[in-house]
Amino acid sequence: CELRAIAERVLADCAPAAMTEGTTVSLDARDVGLVMGDQALLEALVRNLVDNALRHGGSRGQVRVGLARANDEIRLTVEDAGPGVPPDTLERLGRRFYRAGATTGTGSGLGLSIVKRIAELHGGSVNFRTGNAGSGLLVEIVIPAAGTRRTTGRSV
Repeated sequence: CELRAIAERVLADCAPAAMTEGTTVSLDARDVGLVMGDQALLEALVRNLVDNALRHGGSRGQVRVGLARANDEIRLTVEDAGPGVPPDTLERLGRRFYRAGATTGTGSGLGLSIVKRIAELHGGSVNFRTGNAGSGLLVEIVIPAAGTRRTTGRSV
């Protein structure tokens, strides 16, 4: 699967909602992001992350999606410019039904747990941290690049 094509498709689908809120979306893809996996699941992963960033990143904000290869791994990042998540709650993100205290909007708290499970099914991991500008949320997905082997004991 080519993660860049998936990200382009998701961002194109989300663009009308982003424009309505005055939010800018961008993609910085330094690599095509070739990975072995299930295209539908990977699209759900990217869609959940972008949707989450649009809903919780605040209006008139920015959502940045990045894609780069580092050694034998593909790193997909989604960063928003919203209020972010308090540092003491970052480790709880990705738990089923967990929603950060300051979260606004609707949702059941399953989106990030779905993201985490899909990444794990693809031999990857998820990291949550404060955005690069000191605010917002940055989610980093690391998945083995196509052609590399990482044993997970799981099948996709």
